[in-house]
Amino acid sequence: PFKGTDVVLTTLETTRFLEKDGLIINVIKFEDLVVGDLVSSRGKLVDGIWKAWRITVNPLLLHP
Repeated sequence: PFKGTDVVLTTLETTRFLEKDGLIINVIKFEDLVVGDLVSSRGKLVDGIWKAWRITVNPLLLHP
């Protein structure tokens, strides 16, 4: 239901950060994220706060 909308994501100590580069998925750090990055996230909405388990940058990128 949040597709295409701006959402505030709350990260946890266990949140995994990934970046898609063509067909390759690289592990990245929180510090590698940039405001405005296109991301997808897996997590859970708890009391109106999205708690992210995984954040992937460039989720739709199929080819470099």
